[in-house]
Amino acid sequence: LRATALVGVAGVELRWDAVAGAASYDVTITKQAASGSRETFGPYNTVQTYYLALRETIGAGEFDWTVSARNVAGSSAAVAGTVFTLAGEPEPEPEYGLVLTLEEKPDTHPYRKGIPAIRVYGEHENDDSSLRGYTSDFFAFNYILATLKYMELLPLEGERQNMSVQLMVEPLGSGEAKRWPDSDTEYLLDEDGQLVIGINNLGENFGADDVSIRDIPEDPLEPGQYYFWARASWDNEIQSTKERFDIVPLEDPLTGSIVLKDEEGNVYTTQVCPTSTEVTLVYEVSVEGGEWYSELSYEFRIGQQGEDGTVETTESGTFTMATEFSTEVTYATECTKYATLTLNGTGVVYAYDNEEATEITATLRAYDYIVASHSFVLDMADPTATVTVEADVADPEMPASITTATLTFLASDTKCLQPYDENIIFTVYVMKTFENIEDTWGATFTYGEPKIVLGEGAPWGNELTVDATYKASKTTSDNAIITLALDIKDLDVAAIFAGMYVQDCCGDCMLEDPCAGCGIGGYLYHETYAYTALLVDNVFFSKMKVERDGVDSILDLEGFQYAEEGATPTIPATPGAATLTVNFADAFWTSLDWSFIEWAFYNPDGIEFLDEGYLFFEPEIESTETIFATCSGYAEKEQVTFVGTLTADPEDQETETVLTMIATAVDYTGNEFVLNYDFLFDTIAPTLTHFAAFRDQINNESWIEFGFSQKPETATLALTVTASGTFLYDLEDATPISGMDNTYRLETGVTLPYDTVITLGATSTDLAGNVGFATKET
Repeated sequence: LRATALVGVAGVELRWDAVAGAASYDVTITKQAASGSRETFGPYNTVQTYYLALRETIGAGEFDWTVSARNVAGSSAAVAGTVFTLAGEPEPEPEYGLVLTLEEKPDTHPYRKGIPAIRVYGEHENDDSSLRGYTSDFFAFNYILATLKYMELLPLEGERQNMSVQLMVEPLGSGEAKRWPDSDTEYLLDEDGQLVIGINNLGENFGADDVSIRDIPEDPLEPGQYYFWARASWDNEIQSTKERFDIVPLEDPLTGSIVLKDEEGNVYTTQVCPTSTEVTLVYEVSVEGGEWYSELSYEFRIGQQGEDGTVETTESGTFTMATEFSTEVTYATECTKYATLTLNGTGVVYAYDNEEATEITATLRAYDYIVASHSFVLDMADPTATVTVEADVADPEMPASITTATLTFLASDTKCLQPYDENIIFTVYVMKTFENIEDTWGATFTYGEPKIVLGEGAPWGNELTVDATYKASKTTSDNAIITLALDIKDLDVAAIFAGMYVQDCCGDCMLEDPCAGCGIGGYLYHETYAYTALLVDNVFFSKMKVERDGVDSILDLEGFQYAEEGATPTIPATPGAATLTVNFADAFWTSLDWSFIEWAFYNPDGIEFLDEGYLFFEPEIESTETIFATCSGYAEKEQVTFVGTLTADPEDQETETVLTMIATAVDYTGNEFVLNYDFLFDTIAPTLTHFAAFRDQINNESWIEFGFSQKPETATLALTVTASGTFLYDLEDATPISGMDNTYRLETGVTLPYDTVITLGATSTDLAGNVGFATKET
């Protein structure tokens, strides 16, 4: 949405981009409260993408406006455009009978033509006796001479022959004029019909609400842009044109600079860092702005000289307009050096009193101040930094199976350290692969940070925790001792790097009694580094995989029997064998390691079935391959696949027991992984152990109950009834009896006779495939 002023018409064109699907638009215009109301105009409906807002329709002032799109479905939300302004109708030109001219005295820029200005500087309180009775917030270095003439457009008669006028001042853009110097004063034109008056202090109408708080008779006009004009006291239609003048604040009437160079002319700012124990430097000093003053003097102070840094020298002199000089200084001590330039002098200022701008020569004590200063840090030596490692590492060039390490950093400097503002910085990162920097965990922290966690929330749960402690002291030099205690979770070959960056400085340090008397301080570029690295391999990778994904993630079972999900796999009785595949993986092991993997099977009594001839398992290496698991440590893992047939041979012994397979793998660093997994070895078939029969004579119903020595997977049942024959059933026809293991109830569907022996024969199989047959009578 946009608003464009109309040419030759008091109004604006409100325009917007077309909206797809819109049939028309509603324009609503609201006058802002600041313009006198919140009157609303519209909504005006138009099929165009513009609307002409005319002053004759909505008046003058500032307006808000909104547009919404419409079609048969309704209206969109209203969107606001930027505020626009319609100026009011211009007032009729007054009848000018007075001519006013403004002239800058003295002309501060003779070569410049334009708006006259009063140059002021404040705030200032002056004790000079010549200025008593006139105390101002501002000193004025010049004033404006106003000349007013009557043009005799209208004849003056009677008492009006000596015309009196009122003088008016209006801040630019305010639209509000006030009489000057106050609401009561009028001025009388002389016999030639003119008035000449100096303008400097512009009176109480433009001052503070309570001038008594400043104890001054009249409050001056603040710096800004103004109109000045006159009007006849007896006829306001007779007035002059409005003439523009400015009151311009001078931020720094006097300016000075100090430039520091070496003997070759190189410029320095906040630090000088030579390599020698003595340095010669040159100060170049200049002052400008003296045209505002009649007489000036300077004092140039240079501190921190001499062998102990306690010598201070001073240079002084007088000048007019401007001055410049240079001086050479030799420094032999480190720490902060400083120099200051102080100026004072006298000048001509102007005060308005009794219709005159009075010229006064005064000592401007406000300028007894430092107009320029320069400080820098002289640093002629690097700090030192060392690091020591406490960890159970036999060979620093080889990975070590460690979970903790302590790194002790020492930073030292002959002057002082500043262990904040990033002057002592630590970096710790874990390179989890040796090729891809994106697979790195890292952290940078400054002096004082107590705890840092790298890789927090990592999917392998192997983040690194750094607990830091700090100690600072000062003896012959400043020392900072930082201890980083590393808590290392599982890493399958990774490099841990830790470093300290040290930058020294002199000044307001945190250490005890630092750099006494050095000055105000600063930043330096003298710096050094200390770093170390640890190669860590503290876990066999398959252990991490089992802990995260479960033991089944490294096993592949083929031919085993399961009763339900998550149950112990059962070795089948027929054919009496199943295939077991085990995948071991690690980043730091070789064929020498995996050739010694031990395989053993134990029953709950600790009998090793492999040795007793009950079980046979002799796995062979089927393949080796490279797999990747970046976040667990070194990306490349060598995976070895062992495949073997697990064969049960009970040697005519019947047994049913859980056998625990234990396979132990060790990597090159000595990290051990023990695989424990249970299998059910079962050579005992379920048999019939219980049989009973029942009859409900009232309802003429019969049923039997029977039980097995262990849970059968399947069973076929044959019920023989004398004189009635044999009836066949399946286990699915029966219902388990609650609270009694492996016991069932079966509705026979036939009438069982009294006092007659009946027989139940059951052929049953278990999960392993063992088959049992038994009969019972009742």
